[in-house]
Amino acid sequence: MPEGLREPPERASPARHTMMVRATLIFALLAAAVWPFDGLRPASAAHALSRPDAYTLVGSRGFFAGIPTRAPGGRVRVVIEMPAGTCEKWSVQASDGSLRRRIENGLPRSYVYLPLPANLGSIPRTWSVGAKEEPLDALVLGPSLERGTVATARVIGVLRLEEEGVRDDKLIAVPTDGPFSSVVDLAGLSASFPGALDVLASWFENACGAASLGVGDAREAKRWIDAGCRAFQEYALGRGRRAGGRSRGWLAALVDRAPERRRASRWPPP
Repeated sequence: MPEGLREPPERASPARHTMMVRATLIFALLAAAVWPFDGLRPASAAHALSRPDAYTLVGSRGFFAGIPTRAPGGRVRVVIEMPAGTCEKWSVQASDGSLRRRIENGLPRSYVYLPLPANLGSIPRTWSVGAKEEPLDALVLGPSLERGTVATARVIGVLRLEEEGVRDDKLIAVPTDGPFSSVVDLAGLSASFPGALDVLASWFENACGAASLGVGDAREAKRWIDAGCRAFQEYALGRGRRAGGRSRGWLAALVDRAPERRRASRWPPP
């Protein structure tokens, strides 16, 4: 062949071409099967709010599965359910991602005690299987934040609580601006804001009848978050199998063989 000329590319054999087409179709089928599951859709921190009624707040992305757990700089996102200074009990619903007022016996639920001393919310795309079956709770210290706000905060520890024999721990987080910007751990919190941990524990003891089991450090909090993210995937994939029925049974079988799903569930995380 004359110098400077290149050989034409070798054409794929019919068998190889058929294999590539089949692989593409299989990938497309997998994507179509998995994508509708709420827990496996890509998450976005940006969302708009609407209020269908007095007891419901809806985010365009969904407060449970549509918002990323982690934020830049090692922070996490927290959906504010109960702003500081309030007593009305609201919570994120895993079923549809809305934020709703708690109703008991046909009446809206409120804590009959002093207002909450910190913002209480949940961390999106986490799940606390083995404790209360709901997203992980987090307290964001500082000024009151509007209900439905997606706050970004630094997690510095865990408030260990037990209610009616069930662990109901709350992650402790601080904003990275304002008076808490220099707080990076529980020691720093106690030094800058003496008695803050006692105030939090006392509120849950008196408002909820919870037993305080002390506090855990930031490393323990990280284990909670990591375990909560794994548990969320377990929860989301389980919902997908139930929603898919027989038509997706083969996909569930593939998912069940994943190493994460074989890992024994321990709660609280070791």
